Amino acid sequence: MIELPTFYQDFEGRRRNGNDYTSATRDVARLLAEFHTKGVDGVVLDLRNNGGGSLDEAVQLTGLFIDQARWSSSANPAVACRSTTTAPQAWPGMARWPS
Repeated sequence: MIELPTFYQDFEGRRRNGNDYTSATRDVARLLAEFHTKGVDGVVLDLRNNGGGSLDEAVQLTGLFIDQARWSSSANPAVACRSTTTAPQAWPGMARWPS
């Protein structure tokens, strides 16, 4: 299980085009790579106490699990609903919705 309290990012480090800035997506991707190496079959991403944070991080992190996402940065989805395609999945096929 991965507990993610916030979608954090070092904005200044990213602006400087640093290759090693702090990022929730990068940290979760590293954990997923470790899990894959260890033969882990499934992952639970616990966002229950996640207070939010960087919208860009939330979108990029979602892309670790699904290849396309629709998101809104407003309480009213009609205001700013966007679709995005992200980088290749780090944990493909894991986003399953109950039928």
